[in-house]
Amino acid sequence: MLRLKFTRSVSEPTRRVTAQGIHIANMTPDIAAARLPDRSRPSFSLTRRFSLLSFLCIGTVGILSSILLSRFLTSTLLERDANILMGVVQSMAEVQDTSSYFLGRATAPGDRTIEEFFVHVAKLPDVLRANIYAHDQKVIWSSDAALIGKYLGSNHELDEALAGKVVIESGVIGAKGDPKPEHLLLRGTEPRFVENYFPVRAGGGGPVIGVVEVYRVPAALFDSIAQGLRTDLG
Repeated sequence: MLRLKFTRSVSEPTRRVTAQGIHIANMTPDIAAARLPDRSRPSFSLTRRFSLLSFLCIGTVGILSSILLSRFLTSTLLERDANILMGVVQSMAEVQDTSSYFLGRATAPGDRTIEEFFVHVAKLPDVLRANIYAHDQKVIWSSDAALIGKYLGSNHELDEALAGKVVIESGVIGAKGDPKPEHLLLRGTEPRFVENYFPVRAGGGGPVIGVVEVYRVPAALFDSIAQGLRTDLG
């Protein structure tokens, strides 16, 4: 008798091992492959990288914008304040006709107009110290009597003022590394100061004949700057 032998063609379940050493038993090859980790995926998603980079960019732009806004507001208000004060100084010089004194010409005996001009300069708002220079950079009057009649050495701010420019500088009283030793002698309740150089012109918008230098502590101005920064950055 002819006997036929049949064999089963169904494959046995496959036993595989994952990369982590965990055995996956009783699974067909297709199921086991589906459960293995996908190594093609990055461990740190592109979305997270983009979010972090965006955050850093926004933070950097915000900081830089705050610094630039602070500098712009401070310089603008200091410049406006200086221009107003320069107009006051020029008006006093013209009203009291100080040209002769600045130019070294002889004045009438007993003429006290120049002294009145000096007093008015010294009493300008928030002034700690004042120096007045002739066109040759000689100090012709100062609130510090020891400086009168002296040349104080090279001074590029004074050079700029004699060229007709209003010069504005600011700083902190007693700051380390200050290149000007006279700043160390300033005293005031407000730690910050402003140094202004105002060119004085002959009447009618004529040439520069001298310079008024003042050291000031405009506390109200600094408060306005701080308030403006809080408002704009708030």
